Amino acid sequence: MIVEDCLDAHPGFFLINAARALVAVALLGTALPSAAPLTVRYDEQRFTTCEEAAQYAREHDTVGRYQYRIGARLENGFAAATGASGYRAAARVRFSLEPEFSVLELPQWSWPGQSAAQRSELAQFVESVRLHEMGHRLLAERALRGRDAQIGVYGKDAESAKRRLRERFAALLSDLTKEIAEKENLYDRVTDHGIHQSEAEAYGFPAGPDIVFSCR
Repeated sequence: MIVEDCLDAHPGFFLINAARALVAVALLGTALPSAAPLTVRYDEQRFTTCEEAAQYAREHDTVGRYQYRIGARLENGFAAATGASGYRAAARVRFSLEPEFSVLELPQWSWPGQSAAQRSELAQFVESVRLHEMGHRLLAERALRGRDAQIGVYGKDAESAKRRLRERFAALLSDLTKEIAEKENLYDRVTDHGIHQSEAEAYGFPAGPDIVFSCR
């Protein structure tokens, strides 16, 4: 049978919210692209002094954000009679980051009379934020690597086999989403959201400079 006959003619979508990911699931379709381009957005804030900006940095442990969406699809699905044992439904499962939903948010700060030294420190600060947030992306990419798989289930009839296939698919997606969320939460705990990024490598996470802005 063709995919539409086995998994319904109209794609179904549902959303799962994870700690940092919005997961969109399409039950039908072609493979999603694996390489994820990035959209960069800036959160513009104006301060009265450099010291005020430094105080803000000390009081807010998160000044950047990486948002992404995991695409998960069933491909080449079919349901076929297997004789006395009923029906078997099977499909290929594919996971990837969806390029159009990969967004990196970075701080863009300013104040009157910025000195060259302040601009230099601010640029280093923003780069440190970028590297920490890209660590989140790397963790998601690592978790998705090698997760594509062929799954198959049995049912007493074609409909029950297809239903069990969807349930198995949803369980795989749920487990993957939880795994990524746990890794990202641990990454933020270990690094204190990048404030201690230099300690990340000891725990197997992406290393980088500490996120510090002191307005020297």
